[in-house]
Amino acid sequence: MFSRMAYAFILNPSANRTRAESAESWLQLMIDKYWPGSRIYVTSSKSDIQIKVQEAAKSFEVIVACGGDGTVNEVFSQVVKLLPSNPNLVLSVLPMGSGNDFAKSVHFSTNPQVAIEQLKSAFVHHIDFVVYSSNHGNGYMFNTMNIGLGGQINFEASKVKKLKGPLIYIYSALKSVFNVVSADVDLIIDGNHSYENMVMLTIANGSIEGGNFKVAPMATNDDGVLDVVTVAPLPVWKLLPLLPLFLLGRQRWSKAVKFRKCRSLILESSLPIPLHVDGEQCGLEVTNLKVEIRKGELRVLSPTPGN
Repeated sequence: MFSRMAYAFILNPSANRTRAESAESWLQLMIDKYWPGSRIYVTSSKSDIQIKVQEAAKSFEVIVACGGDGTVNEVFSQVVKLLPSNPNLVLSVLPMGSGNDFAKSVHFSTNPQVAIEQLKSAFVHHIDFVVYSSNHGNGYMFNTMNIGLGGQINFEASKVKKLKGPLIYIYSALKSVFNVVSADVDLIIDGNHSYENMVMLTIANGSIEGGNFKVAPMATNDDGVLDVVTVAPLPVWKLLPLLPLFLLGRQRWSKAVKFRKCRSLILESSLPIPLHVDGEQCGLEVTNLKVEIRKGELRVLSPTPGN
């Protein structure tokens, strides 16, 4: 069990459509009670998150991302860059987003009040992450990335204002299947070459995305491999029934869904297609993608005993 030293809490008030904004006073009460000497760093933008993480790492060993999956990615990505000069950094998460997929993958409750209790007695895990590059940029992935239909669903979800939580992604999925296009892709998975036609490709370090979609039910973030899930083209009337199967994690029942595992993947697409990484848009016209896993290089606090 990790000792209760002072922590740095990186709070994104814009998380969950700004609903996390009201959490600062409550969070201050909690850290005064459980982690005296800790500090909240309130952020105003992605670039500000980077600045605040750099500042926090000078004084604190444990950095907690308070927000959704986008906040987790921004905070964790900055810590990855700091690890060569500061290898003792430990990460954790306090879920305050709409999906909170990464928090689920490390066994935190999505209720912040329950999660703060879990954080009090958390254990250190060594987890994997992904380094990726595409024609739209480079970065890191900690939970899932999805190209094709999943990227389109994420784009539609970013425009939804009135719904909350997983309902955002269910609504966006129903909307997106009517406009999905297939692409011919050239895949190299762990050096093995194939040409495939597909509407979606998911690369998963964790098992859940979009709040409740069990895109890769067998994926774990500490096994040194990634789960790759592809969906072949289907007419809309066959694609729609796949949505509840993905919600239940039963998509293996469909012959259009294929599962593989890998440590590296290279993709070249015949068409520009949308990509999301950890719930954040990373381009609507991606034509190439390269990913590679980094095994066990992150130390993350989790309520369950460490690996």
